[in-house]
Amino acid sequence: MPDPVTPAPAPPRALSDAAGDELPEPVLPELVRLYLRNIALGFLLALVFTGLLLALDVAHLRHLTLETTGGWLAIVMLVVFNTIVFAGVQFAIAVMRMAEPGGPPRRGNRAPVAGRDAVAVPVPARPRGRVAP
Repeated sequence: MPDPVTPAPAPPRALSDAAGDELPEPVLPELVRLYLRNIALGFLLALVFTGLLLALDVAHLRHLTLETTGGWLAIVMLVVFNTIVFAGVQFAIAVMRMAEPGGPPRRGNRAPVAGRDAVAVPVPARPRGRVAP
């Protein structure tokens, strides 16, 4: 017998359009998921990089950002712009790794080069214009 206090869970409803037809579950394309995953990884790398910059006090950034009003804005900008850079690099690496593996390098058919052997041809050098005495 069901418990009278807790209501029964509603059955999962499928998405439907105005006509009542069921719509497929929305799924992100694989490339979009790859891009979002690389943005998240770039954000984590930017946090670590900015944290290391501040922890190691490179170029006195820790003093500049923590001791001035508005220094938090510099930290936010560092994280945002480093996220853009690191996410772009991560995405580029991921896309480059998606290439289909090629076979071994081709070396041609090893046929001998048709033609004649090179022969040195002497060319006389003639002075141009007037010759100085």
